[in-house]
Amino acid sequence: MWAHRQVDLVCNLVSVVVLSDDAAVAAAHVAGRQWTPFKLPVQLLNASNVTAEHEVSRLCAGAPKLTLVTPWGRQDNDLLPILLGSIRWECISLWVICYDLDRLRLVGPQFKNNSQVLELFNYAPTSAYGNLQRQEALNKVTDGMVYFLDEDNAMHPKFWQWYAANATLGHVYTFDQLRGPEPSLLRGRNPVPNCIDTAQILFDKALVGNASFGGHPGSDTGDGRFIQTVVAQNRDKHIYVPDVLCYHNFAKHWVAGVPWTRSMSHTANISTVHWDC
Repeated sequence: MWAHRQVDLVCNLVSVVVLSDDAAVAAAHVAGRQWTPFKLPVQLLNASNVTAEHEVSRLCAGAPKLTLVTPWGRQDNDLLPILLGSIRWECISLWVICYDLDRLRLVGPQFKNNSQVLELFNYAPTSAYGNLQRQEALNKVTDGMVYFLDEDNAMHPKFWQWYAANATLGHVYTFDQLRGPEPSLLRGRNPVPNCIDTAQILFDKALVGNASFGGHPGSDTGDGRFIQTVVAQNRDKHIYVPDVLCYHNFAKHWVAGVPWTRSMSHTANISTVHWDC
């Protein structure tokens, strides 16, 4: 049985966040289309848990350094505005994007004037599911906490409140995930292949050890194998958070018009469990 410590959080839905004007302009430029304001539902911790939306920026100033890692293999940038709109830039140190040149035809960097974005270009025909792109990006991270934000996903708004108030170096966290198209949950308590997704782990780079995406670059279980190894090497440092702090394929579901992505109560009272894990 995996060693873990539970962290209990109580959450209430109270507001929405709108992509800032600067991010909107950047997104419109990159996507090559007219910008339409994007609203993402936001979950806030209730007053009994102290954290409130206006305090996130202040708390992030004292939180561990955070790097987001994104493997990118989409020809179209149609989902990029959604990713941009979900990032709290004051809470991250760096966003590392690794483009898959086996699938893309890019002419150069897309974020030339953003010092918080590091863009890498990787040609690896044996790679699938972004495995070797994640690995190359991860190799560029020297320290601090790391979170995987896939190209077809978005940051869960509740993640930021939780991170700012709770994340500490020297730990590996796994948590629950909201999946679709029919809303269901994938628990983060059993971090083994086919029972965990890359979006469900947050970890200190110093704890990676010999975990790698390179051993099975073409496998759809590459993420599960990586997570399993990281947790197995750090059983006493693994904390399972029994709360929904991430999505699966949110951006794709949003573009497809999946109803729960538009709902202000999309994480409430979901009883369906995805997979028997």
